[in-house]
Amino acid sequence: MTIVATLTADLECGEGEVKLRAVFDELDGLIRADVLKDWISHLEVLYNNALRDWEIENDQQRLSKRVAKREDRQ
Repeated sequence: MTIVATLTADLECGEGEVKLRAVFDELDGLIRADVLKDWISHLEVLYNNALRDWEIENDQQRLSKRVAKREDRQ
């Protein structure tokens, strides 16, 4: 395995980018396409997992707010 890319993130604003090393551009087009497809598949799984986690977190926050409102009324 060879490191040909770096993922960077600005954690304050939630932006990210992929920085490819020069060695990646020197690869055959088919190899680049195959590697990119693999990365996209893996990143898509991670993205979907993160969205699911975010939905769970939001559901928990909404539930906590509802419980707090009920307790305030009592």
